[in-house]
Amino acid sequence: MREPVDEDTARRLTALDQALAAGLADHAAGRVKPVEVVAERLKRKYLRMAAERGEA
Repeated sequence: MREPVDEDTARRLTALDQALAAGLADHAAGRVKPVEVVAERLKRKYLRMAAERGEA
């Protein structure tokens, strides 16, 4: 049996449920990108950010 949750936790769980439902709907509708594409984009982004800070 689950313990009762406070109002803030309930709100956050509702938001999580909604985000998961949206993600599943996107997947079902084919609105997805291959992980390789996303990983490469993020790699370029963070390398650029590091270079702008003089860390690269």
